[in-house]
Amino acid sequence: MRCPTCMHETLETKHGDYLEDKYLIKDTEWEECSHCGEKLFGPKILEELDRAYYVNNDLIFPEEIKRRRKDCRKTQQELADAVGVSENSIKRWEKGSYIQPIDKNIRIEMVLRGWENEKISTQSIRTYIQRLKEPQYIAEPAFAAHSKDNSADIKEIKKLLVKVKK
Repeated sequence: MRCPTCMHETLETKHGDYLEDKYLIKDTEWEECSHCGEKLFGPKILEELDRAYYVNNDLIFPEEIKRRRKDCRKTQQELADAVGVSENSIKRWEKGSYIQPIDKNIRIEMVLRGWENEKISTQSIRTYIQRLKEPQYIAEPAFAAHSKDNSADIKEIKKLLVKVKK
């Protein structure tokens, strides 16, 4: 076949694994010119090359942006405001129709991590408060048991804690 770049009849079909920087595409097919090195890719490998771009540039995949945003119960507009872009940009990045620039990717990661940390902190606090409200909960008198200067009996402290709880 004729190469569209150099016009030589040296375009060959290649089969096998294709390495794109640090991303390996297994068992694929492409056309390659043995004269000028031009490579032509079909739809199957083009989709994988998009994924390779994300991996090779340490970008968050579109489906991951969406999943993490939704896990934090945030809207596309909230993420857009936090990153400093339009809501349409977030929609495009989550669909994968556009690839986010590296600087925006860094900002997205920072925002999502912050929201995820808030979520964890909020859940931890809610769990702790719920535990304190349980009728069978009795605080451990560790402060008194390990103090040499405190002569109070642990049984007395437990009695006081039960009274305070009532």
